[in-house]
Amino acid sequence: MGRMFALLFIILLALSFMFAYLFLTKNFTAGEQQLIDGQRQLEKGQKMLAEGKAKLESGKQKMSRAKEEYRNVNNIPFMVIINKLPIIGMVIGDATKQIAEGDKLIAKGAVNVKMGEKRLEEARSQLSQGKGRLGLVNSMRIVCVVGAFFFLTLFILLGFYWRQSLARIFKHADS
Repeated sequence: MGRMFALLFIILLALSFMFAYLFLTKNFTAGEQQLIDGQRQLEKGQKMLAEGKAKLESGKQKMSRAKEEYRNVNNIPFMVIINKLPIIGMVIGDATKQIAEGDKLIAKGAVNVKMGEKRLEEARSQLSQGKGRLGLVNSMRIVCVVGAFFFLTLFILLGFYWRQSLARIFKHADS
């Protein structure tokens, strides 16, 4: 009777390993898809960051040129007197406001680029962790397949080896 329970326990172990393999395979497939999606998002983010950096650099260059022109205009002799004229004073005042707004926009753009770089680095880290977890799940799948094969083989070998004693148990049960 003990041999029958041992065989029953062994077949249950083999089935448990097979079900664990199926469960892990389902999660592995979902994880692979998430990893692919994450990689696409990372590439998209890298592209957006590169565009943002280019736009920021372009804005810095435009601001530099505008400031240089503004300084050149203010360095003209008699500019102090010309600035007091209503229309020209208004134009110069408007230019000063626009330069201040441009500086604010550039500062905000620089902060956004820094945040984007930080988010991309976090995404790379998460992607790396995901790859590690996926590798671990794949290793566990292999262990489950080997375990199921081992216990199934053990069940067959012990069933064959114990066939005469098991046959006696079933003959006594029929009587």
